Amino acid sequence: MKNQKLNDLRSLVKELVLQENSSRLLAEAAFTPENFPPDIIIYVSQEPGSFQITPYVTFKDGKKVHAGVLSIIKTKRFGDCHNSYMVLGSISKIKGLGPLLYDIAIDIASHLGGGLMSDRDNVSPDARRVWSFIEKSRSDIIKKQLDNHENELTPYNDDNCDVYIASKDDENWISSPLSKVAYRPGMPVIKKLIEIDKIKFDNRSKSMLGL
Repeated sequence: MKNQKLNDLRSLVKELVLQENSSRLLAEAAFTPENFPPDIIIYVSQEPGSFQITPYVTFKDGKKVHAGVLSIIKTKRFGDCHNSYMVLGSISKIKGLGPLLYDIAIDIASHLGGGLMSDRDNVSPDARRVWSFIEKSRSDIIKKQLDNHENELTPYNDDNCDVYIASKDDENWISSPLSKVAYRPGMPVIKKLIEIDKIKFDNRSKSMLGL
């Protein structure tokens, strides 16, 4: 029963996918507040300096199945980095859900800091596709350029950050989407999910976000 329900959700997403290019695939497959599956709910929890965004599939008998997680952390380990949060890790068991988790993370990171950047040590191929899609196709998101610690781009230090992962991704590290911070004020995605009662917050995250 549980496996069938998950398979049905995966099939729903696959029907939306057109076999063109990776950006088009991501755009067609991604869930949004407008096409959000009725049996999924997202929980946001907060620990000092970090947030966890966790989706669950809810069944008619009330049981919930963990369907992934995206963790973000505020750290100065890699530099000032536009005062951004960093993705610490992400996994989604339902295709199309991952990009929405990133949208929620960007809302949180932009409300409480300078935006969201990728993990500075390791980025999976799936996560890299999300960052590429954000850079190329998301006009609603502001992309802030990071600088290296040698101040190659600006004389200021607030944009300085470890760019190893970007240089590993692209010989011209400035061209890599992993050299950007995603910023979008106003928490528009979170507010839409609240309207349709598809996102819940623990007391700490609710207080920090002013909800």
